Amino acid sequence: MNPPNDRTSNSQKVLDSIIRAHLKEQAPYEAKSFNPDDISVDTKLRNLDGNENPFGPSPLVGKAIAASEELHLYPDHLQKEMRTALSGYTGVHSDNIIVGNGCDELIDLLIKIAIDPNDIVLEAVPTFGMYSFTTKSHGGQVVSVDRTETFDLDVPAILESSQKSKMIFLASPNNPTGNLLPWEHLKTILDLPILVVVDETYYEFSKITFAERLNEYPNLVVLRSFSKWAGLAGLRIGYGMMHSSLVEQLLRTKPPYSVSKPAEIAMLTSLKDKEYLLSNVDKILNEQIRMATLVRSLPRWKVWPSHGNFLLCEHREYTGRFLTEYLAKSGVFVRPFSHPRLQNSIRVSAALPEDTDALIELLSLLN
Repeated sequence: MNPPNDRTSNSQKVLDSIIRAHLKEQAPYEAKSFNPDDISVDTKLRNLDGNENPFGPSPLVGKAIAASEELHLYPDHLQKEMRTALSGYTGVHSDNIIVGNGCDELIDLLIKIAIDPNDIVLEAVPTFGMYSFTTKSHGGQVVSVDRTETFDLDVPAILESSQKSKMIFLASPNNPTGNLLPWEHLKTILDLPILVVVDETYYEFSKITFAERLNEYPNLVVLRSFSKWAGLAGLRIGYGMMHSSLVEQLLRTKPPYSVSKPAEIAMLTSLKDKEYLLSNVDKILNEQIRMATLVRSLPRWKVWPSHGNFLLCEHREYTGRFLTEYLAKSGVFVRPFSHPRLQNSIRVSAALPEDTDALIELLSLLN
């Protein structure tokens, strides 16, 4: 390779001067924790690291997209049909609903409209990494409040840290710990003069929601997703429920066509076939219970109770990174975490019985 000439070098300096300084230091979000090149091409891959739905979407979704005669048209930027359908599903007025390109887009938009550079966003860790990742990408500061030994909120610590903050993200069930957010904890936090975002991505698994509190608390935002229960992770579609003034601001701020036409069709079709999809949710929950029982039967393992489609499994000896690499060599992918509290833990998605059996066989060999 030839050494860079002066023009190339100067161009690189110009590009470096354009990029915002805080983004140059930001680490990328780690969606996968294994190297596919290290795995034999003959190995059956079992994706237990992304909390994806092993049954996939409703069979009607692919047919509806294939039959559509509107794929050459832009979707409705005001999302009227989607918001009306979601109103029927949630019981929340359509004026209080907005649809996004996954919940990730809505997290990004909420931070974008609320957070100036160096403003503080609170999170209760360990939790979903996109809250801190997106805050930092917008130049905000993240204050992470450690959860208790049982992964509950440390409410006094949150109240103390909230004095200079503008918003807080709370997941229920929390990812990766699987525990629910108690109403008495949320009620205390909602009395603060900050935006409180409750991520209910796993609502269909937990059946617990705070959406009925929206009229009572204008500073409450509830997020949900079609990735898990409806099997639409690849099409990226989520929605938020919040005060109508927030919806109006987000609609003014977001790209008008961020939700694609196929995603819109998939969402509407899924709601029409929700009984089938919810029956698959029940199957996943049953498999989650079976997986938890089997892992607990192995020596030196602790499995935390979970209200999602995943389990946080903690080993007394091996690190999560070691366990992830060990399982990945046999094509079983799980999720480790960098938080010190989770150093010896992995998160495992509930999938099909044969996936659970393969996991248990490999874990048994460790002992």
